[in-house]
Amino acid sequence: MVYRYTLILWATFLMCPGYTIGQTDLEVPADIVFKNARVIEGTGSIYTQAVVVIRDGHILSISEDPYMEADGSLWRSDWQAGSYGLNMPWEVAQSYEQDMELDDLEASGDSSKRPHMVIDLAGMTLMPGIIDTHVHLVDSISDTVNGSAYDPSMSNVARKLNAYLDHGVTTIKSMGDPLDEIIRIRDSVRSGKLNGPRILTVGPMLTISGTGESTAAAIYRQRSQPKVGTSEAIASPDDAIQTVRHLAWKGVDAIHVDLCESSSSMPMLVESVYSREILSAIVDQAHREGLTISAYTVEEPIALMAISLGFDGLEHGVTRSWLSDTRLERSLGMQNVGYAPALGVYARLMPESMQAARENLDNLAKENAVRIVLGSDTFGLAEPGLNTIQELRMMVQAGMTPARAVQAATYDAAQHVGISDETGSIQVGKRADLIILEQDPFEDISALFDITMVVKYGVIVTDNRESGTRPNMR
Repeated sequence: MVYRYTLILWATFLMCPGYTIGQTDLEVPADIVFKNARVIEGTGSIYTQAVVVIRDGHILSISEDPYMEADGSLWRSDWQAGSYGLNMPWEVAQSYEQDMELDDLEASGDSSKRPHMVIDLAGMTLMPGIIDTHVHLVDSISDTVNGSAYDPSMSNVARKLNAYLDHGVTTIKSMGDPLDEIIRIRDSVRSGKLNGPRILTVGPMLTISGTGESTAAAIYRQRSQPKVGTSEAIASPDDAIQTVRHLAWKGVDAIHVDLCESSSSMPMLVESVYSREILSAIVDQAHREGLTISAYTVEEPIALMAISLGFDGLEHGVTRSWLSDTRLERSLGMQNVGYAPALGVYARLMPESMQAARENLDNLAKENAVRIVLGSDTFGLAEPGLNTIQELRMMVQAGMTPARAVQAATYDAAQHVGISDETGSIQVGKRADLIILEQDPFEDISALFDITMVVKYGVIVTDNRESGTRPNMR
């Protein structure tokens, strides 16, 4: 009776004037039942033929092969249930479509039935949506058209956001953006004004005053492109504390520090006690604000220093030289620090560093204790979304197994950006951010280039099936 009463309340709300099923985080979508799916759970588990039920934007339940209980009822052998719903007999899941037809609801006026769809994924793979932990969404190179003046128009931002979703990227962390602009874009996606992946914001990248020009700044200078408001130099520990407090007050989701200085300034940064005090102040204040913090590094000594100071993740890691020993591997594993190699940017812009970047990744990935994560560093003329999938392919070509690369793009990436309790794996109670593939990416990572469907927060936002088989959102 309680369950039926809950459905009555929900259905009554659904039929209120002005309510529509949409594609925003704020609206309640119809239930979705995926059946006969091969499910890549995200943390290493695989369901070979599962039923996954989506309700209110979250995973309601997951079930696999049935077996007969002593009382004669047929239940799924490993049925999971959480705070979002009750256990459901196998017969209910199988007959969901017949038992809960909205047409019957409209004809009979019985408000105990809930709008839903059942989608047969026989022969397909269901996996968590991809999380790209390193992109530059507001980017003067890609936002400059035909040599014209920099104009980050909302139409271009909307194109990028849709491209990410179409390629199965349901979450991005964007770095080095003008603060007010990226907050406005993020909030527009959250409210449904813009369609796109979930955006985690960093705002400007922080640098240490007096340690030279960062590689990122040099790239823009060499291309005569403005990069206004995307970095902020920190002059003292007090300045560090106040800056991080301000960023937290503005609503950023994470902090990022650019430690990729020119080679000549690298010893200055590592050996300067004052620089280390500033960095410690940044890290400590970020953690006090409940924010994760990552460092952009390319040199081994700086990467080791960043780990020792408490950074949660490394972007790029070590690319200017080969690893000298196993210290980085041990430090990453012991401190549970994520490592996002961003190989694609070296293939495009710095091919002289590509070999070291690939071999260092291969060596680190051989150690299961090291958390490798996906971060494509998409900017410039790299195509959003497509570049993310190409990055995964390069990670496999560098020596990672396809299974390890998929985990790097889902659960491990979610850990890296501090949202693994919400998304990154197909587990009861987590956000329904999902992709459906025709082929198995564990067999061939290139399967991710052929995405059938994308679900963001329980709503189908990309559907590449033939129109004749497209379900109705009832």
